[in-house]
Amino acid sequence: MLTISEQNIALNQQAIDKATAIEFIANQLKHLGYVQTGFAQAMLAREKQTTTYLGNGIAIPHGTLAARNLINQTGVFIAQYPQGIDWGNGEKAFIIIGIAAQSDEHLAILRRITELLSDEHLAKKLAETTNVSDFIEIFQPTEKIINPALISLHLPSQNLLTLTAENVSQLQQYGYCNDQFLNNVLAQQPLEIAPNCYLTDSAIGNEKAGLALARNQQGTVMLTISQTTSQLTPLLLRLDDHICRQLQTLDKPELIALLENIYAGKSIEIPPPASNVETQNETAEHCAEFIIQNPHGLHARPATNLVKIAKKFSCTIQFSTNNVDWINGKNLMKLLTLGVKAGQTLYVKADGNDAIEAINAIGQGIADKLGE
Repeated sequence: MLTISEQNIALNQQAIDKATAIEFIANQLKHLGYVQTGFAQAMLAREKQTTTYLGNGIAIPHGTLAARNLINQTGVFIAQYPQGIDWGNGEKAFIIIGIAAQSDEHLAILRRITELLSDEHLAKKLAETTNVSDFIEIFQPTEKIINPALISLHLPSQNLLTLTAENVSQLQQYGYCNDQFLNNVLAQQPLEIAPNCYLTDSAIGNEKAGLALARNQQGTVMLTISQTTSQLTPLLLRLDDHICRQLQTLDKPELIALLENIYAGKSIEIPPPASNVETQNETAEHCAEFIIQNPHGLHARPATNLVKIAKKFSCTIQFSTNNVDWINGKNLMKLLTLGVKAGQTLYVKADGNDAIEAINAIGQGIADKLGE
């Protein structure tokens, strides 16, 4: 996969027009050994055919097809122009990404550009940052092998295939695998690595290293791994019965911390399993996670019923879809702004004397599809 480093970036540049900017970028591509003399003319010729401005202040000048023989290897060079360059048609380019494509290695860069085009805030940060390291982290975020988005808990199904499907769906959604991986994993019989703890993987279709974990309401765990070499093998070798029991009981933050420590090769001090809601201290803050099963998510009717349940209790109740940003669970409009979809996890936090009863009632309401 093509990656960028400090040598591929020039911040705080100035140019009198886009031709000057394109020539500068072409010279940098040549200096880095990506292209030969004459590629600047090919980039300018391509620009005359049709503009390479994409939107959100981003342009991607590249050569004509006839000039592909001038490319030594696939590479990119990115120049930032904080004052903007007139790119024609009233558009200004602040980030100019010169591309020399000999193969399909640049497709990851193009995918990232597509994401930036849909996020005006990130594009603006790229145009304004003065630190190269910050630029790289925004443009090409560090990939997470232990990614919280790949952890799914409290799933209602007891079917191992359903748990596997949840994992591969998440892995594919976040770019860890492709269709070949999905089809291969779903055709397999999971390997039981400990009581109620299973593993699936694939020899094909792995795009990058990542681990997905799905756990149902009964505590059955399905692990699905994607790896391009053997990045996760050390972690798998440490999954003994004791660790697997923790995977079946820990709440999400502790579960992620455990997996990160195992992956990092650290000694493990495993926290005690989370107690059942019924046996916790009644004055403590209580948390739970529930899968929304309503076909259309929490639209007006089920959301109203959920707020009605919350208002029956004196304790403070909060909801979240990411376990980070919380809203008042007794405010209907706040709940509707979350836009909770079918199959999405709703995090619940309650604090007060009747917090246990509130969480139990909310869980039962969600299990009953909130009156739908």
